[in-house]
Amino acid sequence: GSIINEAILATQEDLILSAHDLDLQGQIYADGNLDLQAQNSIKIRDSEQSPFIAAATENLTVQGNEQVDIFALNNANSIFFSGSDTILRSTEQVGGDAQYFSGGHFRVEKLDSTPGTLVSPYDPKIRTRGDVSFDSYLGASLHIFSGGSVNISNDIVITTTESEKNSIQANITLSDEQTSVAIDGSRELTLDIRAGVLGDLLPETPEVLGDLNSFIPSSPNIDRPSSGSGIKVGSITILGQQGTPARILLTNQYQADSDLSNGNIVIDQSVLSANSGNIFIDSRSDIKIGGPTGFTSLTENISGDIFLLANRDIIGDTFLSGSTSLRGDADDAGSVTLTANRSIDVGLISANSVATDGNARNGGTINLKANESIETGSISSDSITISGIAGTGGAISIDSGTYVETGSVSVNAVGNMGNGGSISIDSESYIRTNAIFADSLGNPIAGNGGIVRLQAEENITTGIINTSASHPLLDNILRTGNGGSISLQAGGDITTEIILSSSGSSFNAVQTSGNGGDVDLSAGGKLSTETINSSAIAVSNAGDGGKVQLEALNGNLTIDGRINSQSASATEDAGNGGRIELNALGDFEIEGDINSSSLAPSGTAQNGGNISLEAATLNIKGDGQGDTITTSSFADGTSDDAGFVQLEALDGNIIINGGGINAQSLSGSNGNASNGGQIILESSNDLE
Repeated sequence: GSIINEAILATQEDLILSAHDLDLQGQIYADGNLDLQAQNSIKIRDSEQSPFIAAATENLTVQGNEQVDIFALNNANSIFFSGSDTILRSTEQVGGDAQYFSGGHFRVEKLDSTPGTLVSPYDPKIRTRGDVSFDSYLGASLHIFSGGSVNISNDIVITTTESEKNSIQANITLSDEQTSVAIDGSRELTLDIRAGVLGDLLPETPEVLGDLNSFIPSSPNIDRPSSGSGIKVGSITILGQQGTPARILLTNQYQADSDLSNGNIVIDQSVLSANSGNIFIDSRSDIKIGGPTGFTSLTENISGDIFLLANRDIIGDTFLSGSTSLRGDADDAGSVTLTANRSIDVGLISANSVATDGNARNGGTINLKANESIETGSISSDSITISGIAGTGGAISIDSGTYVETGSVSVNAVGNMGNGGSISIDSESYIRTNAIFADSLGNPIAGNGGIVRLQAEENITTGIINTSASHPLLDNILRTGNGGSISLQAGGDITTEIILSSSGSSFNAVQTSGNGGDVDLSAGGKLSTETINSSAIAVSNAGDGGKVQLEALNGNLTIDGRINSQSASATEDAGNGGRIELNALGDFEIEGDINSSSLAPSGTAQNGGNISLEAATLNIKGDGQGDTITTSSFADGTSDDAGFVQLEALDGNIIINGGGINAQSLSGSNGNASNGGQIILESSNDLE
C-alpha cells in the first residue's frame, strides 16, 4: 500500500517508513536513523505555509526503488538533515530539488550502491561535513559545500539559474588573496563547489531545527572521517539560455581545513560553457584537466575569463577564451591566467577575437606564471577579421622559475587598422619556442606591429619572429604603421630563424609606410640568426629603418642571411636608414649583404644608417647582387649624408666577398648630394 503523511512524526529512536509508495508533505524526526523506503516511488513536497523537514541524528536514507521525486523549495525552512550520512537511492535518476545538510557524507546512489544521477531543475544546495559523491548532475545552479572531498564521476550539466528567493550570494576571495569571485546562482548559471571546508564553519544543527520544541536532535556526528579535500569531476558543461552569464568555481582553498590532506582538483574530460562567463579553479595541490576548458558555441558569439591557481602543478589540455562571430562584430576575447607554485604543462591556449563578417575586437590577456617549468602548445591572442576593422592583439606574459617550452606564440592583428599585441617571456633557465608573431596585417591600412621581449638566464631558441606592419599577400595597401620592437636577452646562446620588424614590404605596393622596428639581441654566449629585416619600404613616403643591435658576449655571431634596415621609397621621399651594430667576442660571419641605406629614386633621401662591426674575425660573404655593405643616401632630389662604416677584427682577418662598401651620398638632377660616409677598416691580420 501507500503511506501519505502531512503531519509531524517524531521519535526518540530509529524510524522507518516503508510502503509501496510514499507521499510525504509533513515533518519527520528521528533521534537515530531515519529510513524513508518505497518499493515503487517516493514523492516529497512542501508548501509556502508548511515546510517539509526530514531530520535524523544519525543516517538519513531516502529510497524509491523506481523513483525519487523531491521538490521542497517553496518554504525557506524545508530541509533534509542528518547527523551522519544522507543517502538518496533509486534505480533511476533522483529528482532532488531541496536543501541538504549532512554531518557525515552525502551520496546519491543506485540500488546496488553504485553512484547515481541527481536531477534538480530548480535549486539544489548540499552542505556536508564529510564527502559528497554521485555519478552525474543535470539541472539548475548547483552549490556544494563539503568538509571533505567531492567526487562526481561523470557529467555536470547546468541548464538554468536557481530561484531567487533561495539563492546564495557571496564574494569569495581566492588563495592569492587578491582575486574575488562573486557568487549568485539566481543571476548566473553557477557551479559552486567548495571542498575541504573547515568544519567549524558548517553549523552543527540548522537553525530551523533548533527552534522546534517537539524535537531537539542530539549533536551530529562531526567526527565522520573524510577522504581528503580533493574535487574530482568527469566533465562540466554550461548550456543555459543565451544572455545569461556562466560562473564556475571549484576550490578546496576556501576556509581550508588544514587537518585534511591536500587534495587535487581533477576534471577527467572538459570544462565547457556555451555562455559567456568565468571559470575559477583554486587548488591546494594539483589541477588536472583532461580535455578542453573554456567557452565555445557554434551559433553564438561568446567569450570569458579562465583563472587557475594551483599550489602545485597545472596539467591541462586546451584553453579557449576567445570570441568568434560568424555574423556581425566579435567581442573582446577573455583572459587566461594560470599560476602554479610548481609547473605548468598544458596544450593550446587561444584567446582570439575573430569576426568573419564584421569587426573584430581585442585579443585577450594570457598570463602564465610558475616557480618551476612551463610547457605549452601554441598560444594565440589574435584580433582577426575577414572584411572589417581589427582590434589589437592581446598581451601574453610567461614567467618561469626554470625553463619555458612553447609552440608558436601569436598576438597578430589581421584586418583593417589593427595593431599587433605584446609578448613577454622570462625564464631563469632556457626558452625554446616555435614561431613568434606580433605583426599587423592590414587592408587597406595596417596598424603598428607589436612588441616581443624574451629574457632567459640560459639559452633562447626560437623560430621566425615577426613584428612587421604590412600585408605581403595583397597589393594597394594605403598605409602601414610602425614595425614592432624585438628584444632577446640571454645569459647563454641565442638561436633564431628569420626576424622581421619592417614597415611595408618589397613584395607588394604599400603607399605609405611607418618606421621599421628595433631589433636587439644580446647573447652571453654565441648568437646565430637568419635574415633580419627592419626596413621601411613604400611606394610613396617611407619611414625610418629600425635599429639592429646584435652582440655575442662570449662566442661567435653568425647570420645565415642578410640584414636590411634601409628606408626606401619608389616615387617620393625616404626616411633614415637604421643603425646597425654587431659585436662578438668570437668570429662574425654573415651569408648576405648589410644594408642601412636611404633610397628615393624619385624623391628625397635622408641619412644612411651607420654600420659598426666588431669581432675576432669578420667574414662578410654577400649575395653577389651588388654592394655587400651599403650605408648610402641616394635620391633623384636632395640626398642627406651617408652613414659611416666601421669594421674591426680584433684577432684575425676582415674578409669581404662579392661587391664592395658603398657609403656615398648621391643625387640626381633635381637636388643636391651631401656628405659620403667615413669607412674605417681595422684588422690585426689581413684585409681581403
